[in-house]
Formats: sequence, structure tokens, C-alpha cells
Amino acid sequence: MEVLSRHTENGLKITSLERPECRDHYIALQQETGTDFHRACVQLADTVRGLGASLVAMDVFGVPGTADAVLREAFDRLPCPPITWMEGRKDHGAPFYGLLAWAVEGPEVVPVQAGNGTAGVAFQVDGVRYCRLGGVTATDRNASRREQTREVFNGMERALAQVDMNFTNVVRTWFYNSDMLDWYDVFNEVRTAFFLERCLFDRLVPASTGIGCWNGRQAALTGGLLAVAKGEKRVDPIEVPSPLQRSSFEYGSAFSRAVEFGAGGLRRLFISGTASIEPGGSSVHIGDVRAQIQLTLDVVQAILASRGMDWGSASRSVAYFKHAKDAAVLQECMNERGMPPLPGILAHTDICRDDLLFELELDAVGAE
Repeated sequence: MEVLSRHTENGLKITSLERPECRDHYIALQQETGTDFHRACVQLADTVRGLGASLVAMDVFGVPGTADAVLREAFDRLPCPPITWMEGRKDHGAPFYGLLAWAVEGPEVVPVQAGNGTAGVAFQVDGVRYCRLGGVTATDRNASRREQTREVFNGMERALAQVDMNFTNVVRTWFYNSDMLDWYDVFNEVRTAFFLERCLFDRLVPASTGIGCWNGRQAALTGGLLAVAKGEKRVDPIEVPSPLQRSSFEYGSAFSRAVEFGAGGLRRLFISGTASIEPGGSSVHIGDVRAQIQLTLDVVQAILASRGMDWGSASRSVAYFKHAKDAAVLQECMNERGMPPLPGILAHTDICRDDLLFELELDAVGAE
């Protein structure tokens, strides 16, 4: 049963999902550095407006944070959720940038407040409540990295409380750490302690991405999440193990390899950021980007297959490269496998280990 449709409009790749009471649209735009960013933003805004949809999430990769006003101007007549703004690695050396949006057609999308601002949006479909937060940073950018991390987690928790949710409802998180390789251990310590305090290891630890990336706010950390809550329909998220990798818990990182939940006759699978790590937990194929990409694709494909899905089930993706020049290798590897195009963008970032060159996160959808 086909549940996704795909088309290209004004250079934007659009993957749409039909479900009761709603159409989801995952919209990706990849551009060469130096092209007109304002025009790209207008194209995206016009497309969302033409679909009669409301934005749920907006991610920007590879654009200086000073361009934030340009994007907001393009969306001046269309409510825009908080933006997760990722400038990229320090050298800003990528020849590309990308915009990635999630919009829904049908339900009323309402803002979720946190402090004096908006942290995300919430909506309800088929009796299930959704909350998507993005661009969450600490207010005190002069605080230590440890303190900023605590504030990000606490801020997301307060935002969830505004819609009668908490971290037990969270199925997916995203964390973007400036200078990640200098302090990823500290981040993991804070996250693990936060999850232990809320007994998530006895319930469900979210799928996650942790990437090293400068942001447009000079913050140590930017966070985001997706949470779902039971309504009239049953929602029971489950951890999905990786057939080719062991649990990340075994080497001190608190995230599930993937998480899945079913609602409205569909199964939604969220595969965490995945890289070239062997079952024992060690990085492999050091210095060989092609081999790292091939292993990563093997791991993601095995997770998809374990849930009765394949690459054609993918609805959203981000491919992260430590060296932007390696992006062409991914396309070569995909061509060799006969894979369809990925429904997402490329990003130039650090990976969570200095010896890793590539990481892939991917969402997928299948029929129940």
C-alpha cells in the first residue's frame, strides 16, 4: 500500500502523506551557496501557502544567522514556527545550503509558548495530539555549556507542560552543539541525568540526532523534539533496535536507535542519526568516507527492513557531512544500490566523533 506521494515544484522536493483528517507535507530545498536566499525563502513560503497548509517545523542549514530576517520577511503573511537555524561548521566552507520544512494541511496548528516567546506548535489529528518544538536555546548565552544544556532540557519540559505533555510523550529529539567535539561528554552526562530523573529508561528513550554545528544565536546548544500523546486513539511508541548495531546505552549515549508509533492506520518510524559504528560500539572505516557511507546505509536499511519498510518509505532525511566535498560520494553509493532520491537535504557539520565523516537521519512511514 502506497502511503506517500512525491513531486517537485519550483525546485522544491515535496513528499506528502495522506492520513485521516490531515495531509502532511515534507518540503526540502537544496541550493548552491551564493544563490538568492530571499528567493528560496519566498518559493518555500509560496508553496506552503499554495498547499493551504500550516508550518509545523522549519530547519535551515548552512546559512549565516544574520539572514534570519530575510526568511521571516518571506513568511510575513504566513505564521512561521520557531526556526532551527544551523550555520554549519566554523569554516562555512560548504558549496550548498538547505531548507527543510514540515507543514500540515487540515488541523488547526497553535503556538506553544515558553517564557516570553514561542517554542513550537501543537495540533491534533485523528484523536492524537502532536507537539513539535524547535530552536530551543538557553536565555543566558554566557552560562557554562553544562548550565545551558540543563536550561534547554528544562525549557523544553516547560513548553511541553503548556500542552499537558511531558518527556514521557517524547519520541524524537534533535540536539545541535556548537564545538561539539570539545564537550559532547558533558552534554551526555546532563541528558542521561535528566532522563534518569524522569525514569525514561524504564519507559521510552527517544530517538535522537546529536550533531556539531554553529547556530545563529551564539548559544552552546540548540534543541528540538517531537512528542505525541494518547487521545481517543491509542498511541504506544516502541523502541526499535538496530539489527547491525548494539544499543547506544551501552557506551553512555542516551538515545534509542529508532522509535516507532502507530496512529490513523499508519506506522511512523524515526531513525536516529546513524553513522559508521560497528556492533561493539567502535567507529570503523577510519578515513574512508565511501566505506563509512556504505555501512551507514546498510544499518539504516536493516532498520527499515526490520519494520517491513524500504527506502521508498522514507518521508524526511538529513545527510550530515564533516567535509562538504564528500557529498558526491553519497550519490554515487545510492546509484550503485539503485536507491531512490532521499527526501531531504545535505548539511555540513561535525559528527559526534572526530573520526566519523558521515551521518544520516531518516523518517519513514508504513501502513499498519
